[in-house]
Amino acid sequence: MKKILLIFILLVSVQVTGFAQKHKKPTVPSLSEESVTATNKIISDFTSHLNQNAYGKKWSKVKDEWTKKLGSASTAEGFGKAIQMLAKNIDSDIYKDSWDGIRSSWNDKAEKVKSLKQIGTLLKQLENHLKPTAYDEGWAPLRDAWIASLATLK
Repeated sequence: MKKILLIFILLVSVQVTGFAQKHKKPTVPSLSEESVTATNKIISDFTSHLNQNAYGKKWSKVKDEWTKKLGSASTAEGFGKAIQMLAKNIDSDIYKDSWDGIRSSWNDKAEKVKSLKQIGTLLKQLENHLKPTAYDEGWAPLRDAWIASLATLK
């Protein structure tokens, strides 16, 4: 009887351990401090050249929250959520008509982003789908270098 009980306990513990391993949430690796700093700079360089009229009506209410979200991002997913929040708070009149065709898939990709390379792709798409009036006069001379900096995101 003791053997049967011992075997039963052993089988239950193996099953519970196996179940826990299968249903364990995967850990999201944090980025290096250098990668976080570089990504923050790229996003900040972009947003610092958006005119105030580029932002929607709610921006003044969510700007502090967005700044905190960006500042606390340490994973690609965190940056994805930050740029998704930014895109949602850009005035719809500032987007080119072509944005309507990619908005849904862009948001899906931002929601599920797994790498900084994907962040770079999403930022380039976002920048490309804003009308020229979205930017201040300082953007044009910096744009090519900014686009080149996206390639550094791995």
